[in-house]
Amino acid sequence: MTLLENHVQECEAAKEKLRKMYEVSYAEFVKKFPKLPSIFWRDKDNIRYFNEILDGMDIENRKTITYPNVIDRTLLILSLIASFYNSGPKPDADIYGILIGFSLSFLFYIMIGELLQMCNGNRSPLEIQQYCEYLE
Repeated sequence: MTLLENHVQECEAAKEKLRKMYEVSYAEFVKKFPKLPSIFWRDKDNIRYFNEILDGMDIENRKTITYPNVIDRTLLILSLIASFYNSGPKPDADIYGILIGFSLSFLFYIMIGELLQMCNGNRSPLEIQQYCEYLE
C-alpha cells in the first residue's frame, strides 16, 4: 500500500467518524436545546464542507506534482563548469559566479514550478499528511 492510499483511507475513516458522531449527537442536541437547531445545522454544514474538501482531495491525490528532471540540469551545469575550466589556462572567476547564479536560479525555478502546480490543484504528500493530522 502506498503512502497516498494510506492517507486516502485515513481521510475516509475520519469522514465516517465525523458523520456517525453528528448523526448520534443530533437527537441529543435537539432534546437539550430545542430552540437552537440552527447551531447544529451550522456545524453540520461545516462538516459537509470539510467532507467535500476531503472528496476533492481524494481526486486531487491522483494528480502528482511533476518535478523537473534535476539530474539533467545538474549534469548540464557540471558539463558547463568543466568546459569553461578547460577552455583556458586561467579560468575566469566571473564565469564561475555566473554559473553559481544560474544554479541558484534553477532552485528558485523548482520552487516556483511546484507553487504553480499546487495552485492548479496538485498537492504534495506532506500537505495531505498535515491536513489529515489536523482533522484527527
